[in-house]
Amino acid sequence: MVSQHPWRAADASTRSAWHNGTMRFRTGLITGLGIGYVLGARAGRERYDQLMRAWYRARSNERVAGAIEVAGDLTEMPRAKARGVMGNGLRAAGAAIRERSEASDGRPAGQAPSR
Repeated sequence: MVSQHPWRAADASTRSAWHNGTMRFRTGLITGLGIGYVLGARAGRERYDQLMRAWYRARSNERVAGAIEVAGDLTEMPRAKARGVMGNGLRAAGAAIRERSEASDGRPAGQAPSR
């Protein structure tokens, strides 16, 4: 019987090829993440402060502020609609949960079980 999984392959050459390629990728990924973490931690607060200063400078620019305001105006209706849909959905979900709770134990929702 031939295994479908390369890490369980009976043929050592198949297992070795899979292991070398996959493990090389994983090792490179973990090494890259580690290096990125260390370099990011070194940049840390100074880089964050630099980015925030750049953001505030851009935000104080009249054109950028105007574009942000226009974008807010254009998205107000969809945001309001989304809030309404989410509110209705949450109310319906709450009602369904209450109904299931009442149906499963025969007591009104919110009432503690009697001892």
